[in-house]
Amino acid sequence: MISKWIAILLLGMLLVASGCSGTRTDGERPAAGAAEKKAIPQPRPEWGIKIDPGKCRIVATIVDVDHNQYDDDSSNPCARTPCVVRLRVDQIVGMGAGFAANIQKGDTLTVQIRVPASTETVEEGEYPLRKGVVIRADLDASPIFGGGVAFFIDQYRVEGAENSP
Repeated sequence: MISKWIAILLLGMLLVASGCSGTRTDGERPAAGAAEKKAIPQPRPEWGIKIDPGKCRIVATIVDVDHNQYDDDSSNPCARTPCVVRLRVDQIVGMGAGFAANIQKGDTLTVQIRVPASTETVEEGEYPLRKGVVIRADLDASPIFGGGVAFFIDQYRVEGAENSP
Protein backbone atom coordinates (compact mmCIF):
# COMPACT_ATOMS: atom_id res chain seq x y z
CA MET A 1 0.00 0.00 0.00
CA ILE A 2 2.83 2.43 0.87
CA SER A 3 4.67 1.58 -2.34
CA LYS A 4 1.52 2.54 -4.30
CA TRP A 5 1.54 6.02 -2.64
CA ILE A 6 5.27 6.39 -3.27
CA ALA A 7 4.73 5.53 -6.95
CA ILE A 8 1.93 8.13 -7.20
CA LEU A 9 4.09 10.74 -5.43
CA LEU A 10 7.05 10.06 -7.75
CA LEU A 11 4.80 10.23 -10.81
CA GLY A 12 3.37 13.56 -9.61
CA MET A 13 6.86 14.98 -9.03
CA LEU A 14 7.91 13.83 -12.50
CA LEU A 15 4.92 15.59 -14.08
CA VAL A 16 5.61 18.80 -12.16
CA ALA A 17 9.30 18.72 -13.09
CA SER A 18 8.51 18.17 -16.79
CA GLY A 19 6.00 21.06 -16.73
CA CYS A 20 8.61 23.42 -15.23
CA SER A 21 11.23 22.72 -17.85
CA GLY A 22 9.85 25.53 -20.04
CA THR A 23 10.35 28.27 -17.44
CA ARG A 24 11.90 31.56 -18.52
CA THR A 25 15.28 32.55 -17.19
CA ASP A 26 14.76 36.32 -17.50
CA GLY A 27 12.37 36.48 -14.55
CA GLU A 28 9.31 37.39 -16.65
CA ARG A 29 6.28 35.16 -16.85
CA PRO A 30 4.07 35.26 -19.92
CA ALA A 31 0.39 35.95 -19.41
CA ALA A 32 -1.84 32.89 -19.25
CA GLY A 33 -2.57 31.69 -22.76
CA ALA A 34 -0.31 34.31 -24.34
CA ALA A 35 1.77 33.12 -27.26
CA GLU A 36 5.45 33.99 -27.42
CA LYS A 37 5.98 37.24 -29.36
CA LYS A 38 8.84 37.66 -31.77
CA ALA A 39 11.00 40.74 -31.33
CA ILE A 40 10.27 43.38 -33.96
CA PRO A 41 13.32 45.45 -34.87
CA GLN A 42 12.82 49.10 -33.99
CA PRO A 43 14.58 52.05 -35.62
CA ARG A 44 17.30 53.44 -33.39
CA PRO A 45 16.89 57.13 -32.55
CA GLU A 46 20.01 59.25 -32.96
CA TRP A 47 20.22 59.88 -29.21
CA GLY A 48 19.62 56.24 -28.38
CA ILE A 49 16.80 54.76 -26.43
CA LYS A 50 18.22 55.29 -22.94
CA ILE A 51 17.16 58.41 -21.07
CA ASP A 52 19.34 59.24 -18.09
CA PRO A 53 17.80 59.10 -14.60
CA GLY A 54 16.31 62.41 -13.53
CA LYS A 55 15.87 63.59 -17.15
CA CYS A 56 12.85 64.01 -19.40
CA ARG A 57 13.34 63.99 -23.18
CA ILE A 58 11.01 66.49 -24.86
CA VAL A 59 10.32 68.09 -28.19
CA ALA A 60 9.42 71.73 -27.59
CA THR A 61 8.92 75.04 -29.37
CA ILE A 62 10.64 78.16 -28.10
CA VAL A 63 7.97 80.78 -27.38
CA ASP A 64 10.28 83.47 -25.94
CA VAL A 65 13.98 84.19 -25.40
CA ASP A 66 15.15 86.21 -22.40
CA HIS A 67 17.93 88.46 -23.75
CA ASN A 68 18.84 89.87 -20.32
CA GLN A 69 22.42 89.21 -19.29
CA TYR A 70 22.52 87.79 -15.78
CA ASP A 71 26.27 87.64 -15.36
CA ASP A 72 29.09 90.15 -16.00
CA ASP A 73 31.80 87.46 -15.98
CA SER A 74 33.03 87.29 -19.59
CA SER A 75 34.16 83.68 -19.09
CA ASN A 76 30.55 82.67 -18.43
CA PRO A 77 28.72 81.90 -21.71
CA CYS A 78 25.52 83.36 -20.25
CA ALA A 79 27.21 86.78 -20.11
CA ARG A 80 27.56 86.67 -23.92
CA THR A 81 24.52 84.73 -25.16
CA PRO A 82 20.94 84.28 -23.91
CA CYS A 83 20.60 81.30 -21.57
CA VAL A 84 16.97 81.52 -20.49
CA VAL A 85 14.07 80.56 -22.78
CA ARG A 86 10.38 79.78 -22.45
CA LEU A 87 9.36 76.51 -24.09
CA ARG A 88 6.01 75.00 -25.02
CA VAL A 89 6.17 71.22 -24.60
CA ASP A 90 5.00 69.66 -27.89
CA GLN A 91 5.87 66.04 -27.10
CA ILE A 92 7.18 64.06 -24.16
CA VAL A 93 9.44 61.43 -25.71
CA GLY A 94 10.17 59.68 -22.41
CA MET A 95 11.29 60.07 -18.81
CA GLY A 96 14.19 58.63 -16.89
CA ALA A 97 13.68 57.23 -13.42
CA GLY A 98 13.27 59.84 -10.73
CA PHE A 99 12.36 62.83 -12.91
CA ALA A 100 11.39 65.45 -10.31
CA ALA A 101 8.47 67.21 -12.02
CA ASN A 102 5.06 66.54 -13.48
CA ILE A 103 4.92 68.06 -16.95
CA GLN A 104 2.44 67.50 -19.75
CA LYS A 105 2.13 68.23 -23.43
CA GLY A 106 1.17 71.89 -23.88
CA ASP A 107 2.87 73.13 -20.70
CA THR A 108 4.99 76.29 -20.96
CA LEU A 109 8.24 76.15 -18.98
CA THR A 110 10.97 78.69 -18.25
CA VAL A 111 14.25 76.86 -18.78
CA GLN A 112 17.92 77.72 -18.31
CA ILE A 113 20.13 76.42 -21.12
CA ARG A 114 23.36 75.32 -19.44
CA VAL A 115 25.13 74.87 -22.77
CA PRO A 116 24.29 77.97 -24.81
CA ALA A 117 25.20 78.54 -28.44
CA SER A 118 28.79 79.34 -29.24
CA THR A 119 29.82 83.00 -29.28
CA GLU A 120 30.95 82.72 -32.91
CA THR A 121 27.47 81.63 -33.98
CA VAL A 122 25.87 84.56 -32.15
CA GLU A 123 28.34 87.07 -33.62
CA GLU A 124 27.34 85.89 -37.10
CA GLY A 125 23.70 86.61 -36.23
CA GLU A 126 22.78 82.94 -36.31
CA TYR A 127 21.71 82.39 -32.70
CA PRO A 128 19.89 79.05 -33.00
CA LEU A 129 17.58 79.49 -30.01
CA ARG A 130 14.99 81.98 -31.15
CA LYS A 131 11.22 82.21 -31.08
CA GLY A 132 9.54 79.52 -33.18
CA VAL A 133 12.49 77.10 -33.22
CA VAL A 134 11.67 73.49 -32.36
CA ILE A 135 14.24 71.62 -30.26
CA ARG A 136 14.68 68.11 -28.89
CA ALA A 137 16.19 68.29 -25.42
CA ASP A 138 16.92 66.37 -22.25
CA LEU A 139 15.24 68.39 -19.51
CA ASP A 140 16.44 68.32 -15.90
CA ALA A 141 14.17 69.41 -13.05
CA SER A 142 15.44 70.45 -9.63
CA PRO A 143 13.12 71.19 -6.73
CA ILE A 144 13.47 74.72 -5.37
CA PHE A 145 13.64 75.38 -1.63
CA GLY A 146 10.24 76.71 -0.60
CA GLY A 147 8.38 75.01 -3.46
CA GLY A 148 8.42 74.90 -7.21
CA VAL A 149 10.81 73.43 -9.75
CA ALA A 150 13.72 74.88 -11.74
CA PHE A 151 14.23 73.45 -15.23
CA PHE A 152 17.60 73.09 -16.99
CA ILE A 153 18.79 71.75 -20.35
CA ASP A 154 22.27 70.28 -20.68
CA GLN A 155 21.97 69.12 -24.28
CA TYR A 156 19.65 69.95 -27.12
CA ARG A 157 19.33 69.60 -30.87
CA VAL A 158 17.50 71.99 -33.18
CA GLU A 159 14.77 70.05 -34.98
CA GLY A 160 13.44 72.83 -37.20
CA ALA A 161 11.06 75.76 -37.05
CA GLU A 162 7.42 75.89 -36.05
CA ASN A 163 5.03 75.77 -38.98
CA SER A 164 3.70 79.25 -39.68
CA PRO A 165 0.15 79.67 -40.98
